[in-house]
Amino acid sequence: MARGACVMLVVLHHVIRQMVDQAPESWQMAGAAWTVLDDFLTPIRIPLFFFISGLLVQRSLSRPWGETRKRWVVPVYLYVLWSTLLTLRLLLPWGDHEHSFLSNFFGNLVLAGSGYWYLYALPLYYLYSRVTRRWPWWLALLPLLPGLAFRDQFTEWMQSAGYEVMDSASLLGSILANAAFYWIGARYGAIVMEALRNLRWLVSTSLVLGYTAVQSIAIAAGSVDAVVPVVSLLGIGVGILVASRASSDALPSRGLRYVGERTLPVYVLQFFFVSVLSLAWSRMGSMPIIDQMPLLAWLYPVLVTTAIVLVSLGVYRVANLFSALRWLFTPPERWTRPAATPDVGVRPSATDSDGGPRRSV
Repeated sequence: MARGACVMLVVLHHVIRQMVDQAPESWQMAGAAWTVLDDFLTPIRIPLFFFISGLLVQRSLSRPWGETRKRWVVPVYLYVLWSTLLTLRLLLPWGDHEHSFLSNFFGNLVLAGSGYWYLYALPLYYLYSRVTRRWPWWLALLPLLPGLAFRDQFTEWMQSAGYEVMDSASLLGSILANAAFYWIGARYGAIVMEALRNLRWLVSTSLVLGYTAVQSIAIAAGSVDAVVPVVSLLGIGVGILVASRASSDALPSRGLRYVGERTLPVYVLQFFFVSVLSLAWSRMGSMPIIDQMPLLAWLYPVLVTTAIVLVSLGVYRVANLFSALRWLFTPPERWTRPAATPDVGVRPSATDSDGGPRRSV
């Protein structure tokens, strides 16, 4: 459930950004309120997502390489494929581009110039967690700390470097900044989950209130980015606690679990839908009827996020019905087929977004 909530928050984040950038002046109050909520959830959204992604690969780290090929082949394939498809929009006859198509194409691929940086990061994180699984914890964590501690500096430097060769910022800084959360999940995820689930209500409540207080103060002081590395650890705990305390039979919980087992189509398709939405807003310009609908401003992020998620899941379902479309979400089977090993057992065919068996978290 937590993973489904995280991907929903990622979509919501991009919708809020599009709304704030393009919405009419009458929507500014709603946009400001949604931005505050988005800032409040920043230390939970991506850190928790990567922590869970690490948790899901924990058992595969000690398996033979031949059995875990899917863990890195799937994200690499999808990263190249969907980055290419997204970059093709630059060939459309509208919009000004500072750099050539080829410069943007290779820049996006190498420097992670799109939202698909998550798929860029997964195989790198998995490789590092696997190679260091027998290292002392402090030695394995040490190389990851600079990316976390100097998050803002790395991010700013990488973004500036990206603009030198393409029309978008490089997000390699985000890859460095989130590596520690994946590593913690891959190495100690099960221990952390068990400890949080067994916390007493008083301790759980204190953790949630502590996160709320620290993040609220940071937002009021305008220093959200400065506290993200530390508050993200609290955010991971808060996210897991909320998910574990929620009723598993309630409709929202079932819906989030369903999305959590199918994060891939939502993640990869959202950028196309947000791009189309942004283009539509830019073409419409100022529309008096929109200006006169302030209530829509408050509902817009929720409605659009829900629509994007539902349509993405629908597209994924249709693609799975026709073999000619499965390449959009699944690489050729021969690329991911496990190498022959003795007593490999039976594996489930359904996979999560990082290429492993589906698990509900």
